[in-house]
Amino acid sequence: MRLPVPAPRRTRRLLPLLAAALLVAVLAGPAAAQAAETPSTTATSQTAPSTATTSAAPGQGVQPGPTGMVPPVAGQIPLNPGWKTDQMDVRVMPEYDQKAVLVIMGFSLPADVPLPATLKFAIPAGAKIAGIGEVDPNGNFTYNYTTSYPPVEPGAEWDIATIEVKSYRKLQIDYYYDPGLPQGAGQRSFPLLAQMPMDAGTLLLHVQEPARATDFTIEPALQGSGQAGDGFTYSVGAYPDVKAGSTLGHVVSYYKPDGGLSIDSEDQPSGSTKVSTNTVLLAAILIIVVGIGAVVVYRLYFSSSRKAAQNKGRPRAQRSRAAAPPPAATKRQKGQQPGAKASKAATPKPAASKAATPKAAVAAKDAAATDAPTTTDPATKPGDEVAEYCVACGEELTTESPFCPNCGEARS
Repeated sequence: MRLPVPAPRRTRRLLPLLAAALLVAVLAGPAAAQAAETPSTTATSQTAPSTATTSAAPGQGVQPGPTGMVPPVAGQIPLNPGWKTDQMDVRVMPEYDQKAVLVIMGFSLPADVPLPATLKFAIPAGAKIAGIGEVDPNGNFTYNYTTSYPPVEPGAEWDIATIEVKSYRKLQIDYYYDPGLPQGAGQRSFPLLAQMPMDAGTLLLHVQEPARATDFTIEPALQGSGQAGDGFTYSVGAYPDVKAGSTLGHVVSYYKPDGGLSIDSEDQPSGSTKVSTNTVLLAAILIIVVGIGAVVVYRLYFSSSRKAAQNKGRPRAQRSRAAAPPPAATKRQKGQQPGAKASKAATPKPAASKAATPKAAVAAKDAAATDAPTTTDPATKPGDEVAEYCVACGEELTTESPFCPNCGEARS
């Protein structure tokens, strides 16, 4: 019949389950905290976002503005005569990832222009081209001139670049120009410099407010403003029927309390940093919990199994003897060091006591057999020899001597 498991053993069996529950709670806690702290917008990368599909800021109804666009000089020859795109997007981002003004132009070549085609466009004098990319129907970019600049003809106010459009007519052109921005805190005021390379049915203009900027104004004012999905605020304007060679006529002003860039702002999402910190924290907690769990499992199962295997090979009488508590020390042994032998003074002399006579020994043996508590196993059969042990030191007694051969104590 299987005996019921004692309460302490049941408690020990529940410890691994409690450890597992603790592990789940510890791992789920930082993950939930991370999910709560992660911003809803994606982290801003150091690569400027594409403007190929730029639209007005959310919730802002942009109406065409009558001012802010400077027409080309009379008699000016277009850079790409006869070309017209349905829509052109221009995004201006002051102090975004460089101490300069980033301009991103997105448009498509007319459908009737065969590829490959030669395209000319103007950039402010001394400006640096950052990227020229062709966009395939899936939105993937193929950057031309990744290791060199295209041919650029310098001019007084505008430099003219010439590129070869090879495979896709949808383009994005990025460049930086420096209007003399201060390196530290202070007031900024500069014109927006962009020239249209061809006629456009509609021009959409987006101007990003730099991080931590105050008193941000655009003159002439644009038609609307709002916060976009990247967390920045944009001022938005729209212009119809823009002619090739037209330029922006807006001036931007704002104050910056520092010389930092927008991508360095603490206000912008920093998801990658939080993920790294939480990853290190989770790894440390996981190592600690796994180590504690391994120790608990070893103590509860492997150690118990080893003891059970050792006891299984012992005779039943030995297992009972091993489990029995050690006998109490007599008054004579209280001052004795553990493991030390009894002194000669404690050794009884047969000549000094009647108990040393054979008759006394036999009487003591009979009394011990009658009064001593039985230590035999219930499975012991009649006739089997029962081992006796000294009540003082626990040494096994022999039948030849009435005294303990270890400490000299008389049989009880």
